[in-house]
Amino acid sequence: PPPSFPTRPLPICAVPASATLLSSERRGNYIAEIAADYEKVRVLYQKDRASKNMLSLSDARARAPKLEYGERPVPKQWGAQPVLEPSISDLIPFIDWTPFFRSWGLAGLFPRILKDDVVGTEAQNLYDDAQTMLENWTNSAHSIQVRAVHGIFPAARTAPETVTVFDSESGRSHGQFEFLRQQIAQQSGIQRSLADFIAPGETGETDAIGCFAVAVHGIDNLANEAAAEGDDYRSILIKALGDRLAESCAEWLHAQVRKETWGYTPDESFTNDELIREAYRGIRPAPGYPACPDHLDKQFIWRLLNAEETLNASLTESIAILPAAAVSGYYFAHPQARYMGIGLIASDQLNDWAARRQLNEDTAKRWLASNLLES
Repeated sequence: PPPSFPTRPLPICAVPASATLLSSERRGNYIAEIAADYEKVRVLYQKDRASKNMLSLSDARARAPKLEYGERPVPKQWGAQPVLEPSISDLIPFIDWTPFFRSWGLAGLFPRILKDDVVGTEAQNLYDDAQTMLENWTNSAHSIQVRAVHGIFPAARTAPETVTVFDSESGRSHGQFEFLRQQIAQQSGIQRSLADFIAPGETGETDAIGCFAVAVHGIDNLANEAAAEGDDYRSILIKALGDRLAESCAEWLHAQVRKETWGYTPDESFTNDELIREAYRGIRPAPGYPACPDHLDKQFIWRLLNAEETLNASLTESIAILPAAAVSGYYFAHPQARYMGIGLIASDQLNDWAARRQLNEDTAKRWLASNLLES
C-alpha cells in the first residue's frame, strides 16, 4: 500500500463567486457583468494587437543579430546518449519551488513566500506536505521513476530560421528544426530567432545543437488513485510535484550536458539560486514556449532520441507528451544565446513557415493561432 500521507482540505478559492452563481437572485446579473467585462477585454486585446509596429519578414531578417561564432566547442560525445535514470534525491537540489506555489495561486518568491503575511501559513503547509511526499517517494521503490535522454548533433543554419541537423559519422542530414523570428519591432533594433545561435552553413564549418526529453513515470497513476479516493488535494499535490520533478530533471540534465556530454564548462559550480537565474552558459528552450511557440519540433526530437523507446513516452495527436510530467527541448551553447518571446507574426512569415514545414495554410494557422496578427 502507498505510504500514509496527511490529508488537508483544498485551499478554498473564489468563494464569493461560487456563492453568487448558486444564488437564483444574483446569478443572472453576475453572469451578465462577467460577459460585459470579457467583451471589454476582447476589444482592448484587439486594439493592442492592432497597435503593434510590425515589420515585414524581410526587414526583420535584415535586423537579425550579428553574432560571432569563432571557435565553437566540440562535444565530447556526439549523437543520442544512453537513457539516464536519476533518483529523486538527485533532483531535489535542482527544484525551483516558486512555480510550485504559483500553481496553487500563491504569489511570491521562495523562500520568502513562507514568511509572507498573507499567504505564508498556507505556503508553509503546502511546502511541508510536499517535503513529506518527496520523502515518501524517495524511500519507496514502487512509485516514481524518472527517465532522461539527450543528444548532441552536428548542425548548421541553412536558411534564416532553419537549422539542419546532421549525422556525426555519415554527415547525412537527419532533418531540420524550423524556427520563427520576431516581427514586432524591438526597442533594441534587433529581431531575434533561435536559429541565430547556430553558425550558418556557408562558413564551411559545422556547429552543434542538442536536444533532450525527460519524463516522470508513476505520477498519473498516483494522482488518479488519490482522486478516486476523493482526496483531490493529494491528487493535485502529486501532479504539481510531478511537474517540479520534470523541470528539475531538465535542470539536472542540462548541467550534465554542460560539464560532460558537450563539456564546454566542465568545472562550473552553481548554487540552486544561480541555476534558477540561469547564470550558466547556454539555454534549453522548449517547443511550445515563447521562443519557439509551435510544438511540431517535438516530433523531430522524438525521432533523433528514439524517445518512444528510450524514454517510454509518447506524443499525442496534439503533440502533448504522455506521461504528463515531462518536458523536452533544445540545447544551444552559443555564449550569447538567450531566451526570447517571438510574439505576433504576420502573414508573410506564416506563409514562409508553412512552406518550410510543408503545411497547408489552415493547418499552419492552427499550430500558430495565438501568434497570428491576423486570425
